[in-house]
Parts: sequence; structure tokens; C-alpha cells
Amino acid sequence: MNKTCLLIFTLVGLTASAPCAVELPEAEIKAYIEKNEMPQLQARPGARLQRDYESQWLKWFGRSIAMPFSARLSTNQKIDGGTRERALQLVHKGIMYVRRSPQRDPAFSADVMEAECAAVIKAGVDDPLIHWLHGLAIYGSSQDFPGFEAAYKKAARHPQFKAMPAAQRLLTMEGCERIAAESRRNTTAMPRGEELIKAAWESLQEGSYQPDEDEILDENLWPVFREAVQAKDEPLVQKICAVSTLSPWASQMLMGRYLETKAWLSRGHGFAGEVKPEGWVGFEESRVKGIECFKEAWKLRPEHPSAARQLLSITMTGGNTGEKPQVWLQRVQEAQFDHLSSFRALMNGLLPRWGGSHQLMLAFGLSCAATKRFDTEVPYFFLEVLRDLARDGADWRKVCGHPMVAQVAVALCKQRVQDAPTPAMKEEALMLLGAFAWICGDYTAAADALALVDKKFTRPVVVQMLPFQGWNEQIIRAESAIFAVGYQEQWQAAERAMAEKDLATAEDGYRTIRAQLQGVGGADLADSRLAAIKFERSLAAGGWVPLSVDPSLAGWQNQKGDWTGTADGQLVNRGLGASAFIFHLGRVGTEFQMRGEFTAGKSGMGVLIGHGESKQGTEQWVTCVMKNEEAYFLDRFFKGGLEKQKFKATPPPSPTSFLITCHDGKVSFEVSGQKVFTESVPSAYNGSHPPLPLTPDGHVGFCMSMFDKDTLSTILKCEVRQLPPDFKPEP
Repeated sequence: MNKTCLLIFTLVGLTASAPCAVELPEAEIKAYIEKNEMPQLQARPGARLQRDYESQWLKWFGRSIAMPFSARLSTNQKIDGGTRERALQLVHKGIMYVRRSPQRDPAFSADVMEAECAAVIKAGVDDPLIHWLHGLAIYGSSQDFPGFEAAYKKAARHPQFKAMPAAQRLLTMEGCERIAAESRRNTTAMPRGEELIKAAWESLQEGSYQPDEDEILDENLWPVFREAVQAKDEPLVQKICAVSTLSPWASQMLMGRYLETKAWLSRGHGFAGEVKPEGWVGFEESRVKGIECFKEAWKLRPEHPSAARQLLSITMTGGNTGEKPQVWLQRVQEAQFDHLSSFRALMNGLLPRWGGSHQLMLAFGLSCAATKRFDTEVPYFFLEVLRDLARDGADWRKVCGHPMVAQVAVALCKQRVQDAPTPAMKEEALMLLGAFAWICGDYTAAADALALVDKKFTRPVVVQMLPFQGWNEQIIRAESAIFAVGYQEQWQAAERAMAEKDLATAEDGYRTIRAQLQGVGGADLADSRLAAIKFERSLAAGGWVPLSVDPSLAGWQNQKGDWTGTADGQLVNRGLGASAFIFHLGRVGTEFQMRGEFTAGKSGMGVLIGHGESKQGTEQWVTCVMKNEEAYFLDRFFKGGLEKQKFKATPPPSPTSFLITCHDGKVSFEVSGQKVFTESVPSAYNGSHPPLPLTPDGHVGFCMSMFDKDTLSTILKCEVRQLPPDFKPEP
């Protein structure tokens, strides 16, 4: 391995604590923390940080994976020296990006990584490690799962893959499984559980870890102990835990992980009342043994946070570890101040279903913010807590609108803006500031931040916003601009009238505000509301009403994807290799017909019906899919409980036509004049396939779990009509 490669994997980044840009309401925070008996987080002098551990991991990676990669490059005489150095730098920066290491180059984004991978591959570097990083970059930049899958296949099916260090094969397969799970894809390229276990076993036989790297060993082998994996070959998992070369600490940690997983395999993840008696027996028996293993590991190496983290998680979910959660949290922090995995374990245990409360969750988030350790991610965990509260069903508008909570959230986002090391990261920080300021009701701060960046929200910002139901980038930008100049009360009055279907009052309100928005922003949202009113009035008058499309997309809400409207009334989606979703703001109810024509690529087209909120306040919809000469229904998670039905496709270039009838809780579905479903009841995928009733004020639109990258799908025309009272479905 050359000197450059050695250097880039041994340098340790040192980051000083960033100064606080804004004031926090410290007295109020302290009072809230004390009221809820939440300990104040403090860093013990000398306690390590995540960047210290990352430096150790990167040294391991340099020796175990980058060095063999460098050796492989040196044997390829077709690759010049400059390309070798570029590939080595790519591997170094790429793995730091993948791990989100504190030492990573802030300018090395997913887009940059994708371009670098493509460049070195074009220059002749054909190696599984580069193909793996290329796939991760593709997914990180655009959620293009087919693109990721194609790159992963090049890595996993490469002639040299089986000859790679087993540790590299394990990392590669784990990355595929993680992304497939995140994308809800059951890809044919998915590594089997037994393959992961075998790679883990071989990595130990190859001596991939030195005596001082057992903590890295424990982290790298963790995927083997996931329930879906461990069950594939439990005897080999047991052999892994008993390898003679393991240190006593590593042996106890691996055995503890095995037993904890075995406990949950016995119990299952249903409600307590659904667990069978034998399930409880197996759960308790394995969990008690697992606790003893983790306690022994902690005694052997209290300077490692992993064992204390596991015991914290077990305690938070009802296990008797002999100590309170606060004790294990303190022991974690004595080992590593910013061990965010432990914070996540604590938050899971603070959920109301485990005996916690939203107040305790918020108190812990405030405790994190109060540390002001902006050289770490600890203060920003407060924003994660707000997301967790929204995800768990809390009224996020009420929680985030509290003056103390709003002040802390906005202050943290402003700190991000101040500390952003690159222009691109500053733009993203401004987007996040605008979004959280809108969530918290600080519309002036939101409008000021968003006025500085006119680019669409990046994927990381979108991911941050997903738990907050009811958000949309158009809404955030428009309402922030409208409310910041004093029209909040009038706008909300118009919105209430719209919700109550008082269209005349709503229209007057929107038009009055619209006339004042020249040069302010928010006009596009007002235009969309007015377009929805026009549509609903036409719908109520009877007959077929077109879902009008123009370049402004007035009347439509683009939730995700690259959607455009044409001057001649066509709605076009340019595929990004990811899901896309758009709906019309006009409400059609539950008794209607929808018909239209489209052209699409291999990914097909999905017609969305019933979009809205369920009685429980959660977003739902049904998608009527036409793909590969099959028609079927999917829920919002792109799952379905009804069997697919065949239809004869119309040969291109002729468009595909559809007719959907929703009547009396049943859906009939025709494709190109062929009846494929007659009075069927769409159902959810999970559980016993419960029916999915359409929401009373539901919308219609278009969506798919994946539109082929760079392929145009065009809705040529689409119209809706409400069913007359005397409507009778055709037999």
C-alpha cells in the first residue's frame, strides 16, 4: 500500500467546539428537565467522542479493505498512476460519506461521489468495492433504487467478489439489505441471510480483526443478529459466538446479541396479550441469559459504550438489569459522550407504549439541546425528538408551537446555518431552518431563510420533514411568505371555509389575499386553491369534469417527483428511478368515476384514489396500478391484499385507457375496455388485510412506487364525475 493510501486512512480530524450562534431559553429548559426528572447530560473529561471511534474504524478499513484494494489496482497495468490515486481517494472519502463520519469531507456529497465513481469506472477501475460505493452514491443522491441495484449486482456478481476479504463482502451485502429494507423492495439481488452469516464466519477465520479492534468486530458483525438473518442458520451463528480467537469482551457481546435476538424470536412483536405462554417462557429464558452476557461485557470493558447501550435498551423495554435506565445512560456517556445509538435506545423506551410519555421524550431532547456541544450531534438530537413525537402521533403543531420548543428548534437550525462549511450545506441548512421555523410557527424566520435559497428541498430535508403530516414544500414556502406579511388570520379563515365546503367564503378570502401577494410569494398556492374551488363547483354541477393541467400546475399538489404540466393540458412525469406522487386539490368524495389515457414506460402507471386522512388522522390512499399487463391495488406503503389480475395491453404507440368506479365502498377497475376488477374492496397488506375505505373528502391523482429513470410517463387526459343518486353499476 503506498504512502498516500496509508496517510488518508490514518489522519484523525480534530474539531473544536463551535460557538453558539444564538441564545437558548436556559432557565425554562432547566425547569422543564427538572420537572420531568430527566438527568442533565454532561461530558466527562476525557470521554471519547464518535470521531475518536471513527478514526479507529477507518484505520481498520484502511488495513483490511483499502490495502487489498490498492494491491488489486497495482496489478492492473491498464490503470495509470493518476487513476489509482483518484480511486484510493474515492474509497477513502466514499466510506466516510457512507458512515457519516465526523471527519468526512463536507464537499463530498452523494452527487460528487456518484460522479467520481462513474469517472474511475470509465477510466478502467472495475472492482467490487467501487461498484458498491457507486450504488450507495446513486441511492443517496436520488433514491434511484434500480440504479443502486444495478451497481450492487456488478459488485456482488463480479468474478473477484468471492475472493474479496470476507469483511468487505459482509459490508457490501449489509448495505444492500439496509437500502432494500428502507425502500421496501424485495429485490432478486437481495443477499440471503445465510450468506451474511457465512461472510461473518469467514471474516473471523481470516483474522480480519486485531486484538484492539474487537469493538469494530462487534459493530461489523451486528447484522448477523437481526431476526430475519439469525433464523436462517442459527447453528453457525452459535459457532460465531464461540470462536476461540474472540476476546472475552467480544465473546460476551456476541453471545448477548444472539440471546437477545433469540428472545424476541420466541416472543414475536405482537401486543403482549397476543403472545403465547411458550413465547413468554422462551423470551424470559433467553433474555435473562443475554442480560448476564452484556453485564459481564460491561465489567470487562466499561470504557466501551456498547454493552451499557444494550442494557439501557433492555431496561427501557421492561428487562430487569438490576439498574435504572439513568444509570446505564450515565455509563454510556462516561464511555462516549455522543453515542447517539444509545440516545435512540432511550427514546424508543420513552415511547408511551413502553410506559414513557411524550413529556419525557421532550425533556430528554431539551437535555440534549442544553449541552451546547455543537462540535457533536448531541444538541441536534432535539430535532430528532420532535420528529419522533410527530411519528408517534403527538399533535406536532401544539408541541412545536410552544414558545420554548419553537425557540430551541429555530436556534439549533440557525446554528446549523452558521456552522455550515460549504455553500451547498449552507443552502440545505437554510432549507431546514425554513421548514422547522414553519413547523414551529415562526413564519418570519421561515420566510427570511427560504428567501435565500430557491432550490427544491434536498432529500435529507425531505426525510427530516416526513413525520410531520400535512407538510409540503409549496405549502411551507407559500404560508411562510403569506403569514410573514400579516395575512395569517385571513388565510386561515379561508382555509377553514374551504374545509367546511363554504366555497363562496373561501373564494372571497383567497382572492382578496391573492391580490396582495404580488412580489411577496405564496401566489401559486392561492391560485391552486382557487383552481380547486372551480373544479369542485363544476363537479357538483354534474357531468364529466377534466382535471385541468397547465405549466403552473395550479390545482395540483406535487408531493414527490419531477412533474410538469404542458400548455396543451398534459401531465408529465420524468422518472427519477424512485417513487413519485401528485394529487389534485379538488375533493371528489367517495362516489365517483375517473377515466383517462396515459403512456408510460415499463414502470407502468398508478391512479391514486381516496387520498386523505383516515378517522385516526393518518394519511392514506389507494393506488390502481397498471403495469406489465397486470392490474392491482396498493396501499400507501405500496403493498396490497388482493391478487393481481391480467389484462391485454394496448400495443404502443396507442395510449392505455382506464375507467375507475368507486361506489358503495367498492371499486371497479377497467383497463383499455377490459374489466379487471368488479366491485372489489381494496385492502391493506398487513394483518388480516383490513379494507381501506375511501376518505369522505378524498382526492385523486397519480403515483407509483418507482418510475423508470429518465423515462417520460404522460397522462394525456383525465376527467372525473360524481355518481348520480340513481347510479347502478353494470353487471
